[in-house]
Amino acid sequence: MGTRYNDVWVTGSTGYLGREIAHRLANRGYTVYGTDQDVDITDFDQVKEFVRRNRPQVVVNCAGMRRTLVTPQNKNEAIKVNGLGPRNLAIATASIDSLLVQFSSDDVFSRIMDEPVDEFDAPVPDTTYGKSKLVGENFIRELNPRHIIIRSSWLYHADGGDMGEMVVSAMEGRPLSRRVDQIACPTSVRTVCHFLMRAIQAHEYGLFHVVSSGSCTRLEFAREVYRLLGADPQLVTAAESDKATAQNIILEPLMVQMTGVTELPTWQQDLEGYLKRVGLIPEGGAR
Repeated sequence: MGTRYNDVWVTGSTGYLGREIAHRLANRGYTVYGTDQDVDITDFDQVKEFVRRNRPQVVVNCAGMRRTLVTPQNKNEAIKVNGLGPRNLAIATASIDSLLVQFSSDDVFSRIMDEPVDEFDAPVPDTTYGKSKLVGENFIRELNPRHIIIRSSWLYHADGGDMGEMVVSAMEGRPLSRRVDQIACPTSVRTVCHFLMRAIQAHEYGLFHVVSSGSCTRLEFAREVYRLLGADPQLVTAAESDKATAQNIILEPLMVQMTGVTELPTWQQDLEGYLKRVGLIPEGGAR
């Protein structure tokens, strides 16, 4: 099991995932160093100096360029942030024998997969964003053996974003449209953070697919949000399909199952539990 970790550095700590992780770690008694723009992870000297000065036993990297901001035109910048940044963190953490946690994505696979993919299937990204995330994964594997890489899918939170739009629309009874040609495994930040806490405590290492079980379309997910919030699910209608941006990626959490780190909920259980946790539906169930 090893000794208990105490000091944790969370990069990108002002983002929705970083905030959630930093909050949970602090509540469990860890000393948390949260940084964002004040430490540029693409600057190796800044990373080395921060690690030398604070000597964190765990580094959780939540910094990165979001999918919606990555285009073929800014490929170099995307790889610098999503690939070179993790490389710098891997070198610095390896120098003091610290654990590095990296968040990745189902985008490291092709957008259309015929079957579910597990951690032992070879990634074949077909987007600039997916390639940049895979670069980060590869650097970490090569440079720091003490790592946890977490791939997730349709990671959602109620603090704005797509989920925020759905919640507001449902509570106001407004119509909404969502895609039927995009299929994946929606997963809450709550579930991912729970896995991370358990994995750190268990001194786990390696690559993990952390997703709620089952899969659905964007349309099915939005309709379930509406139902749980007491709105008419039929207010959500099918958006126009687009072959260029269609998606069918189902991650299989084989390593979570084999190691027994935690039990993963179904995507329906996960969604209801998350909406309860943030106070959008009562503990007794849907509105």
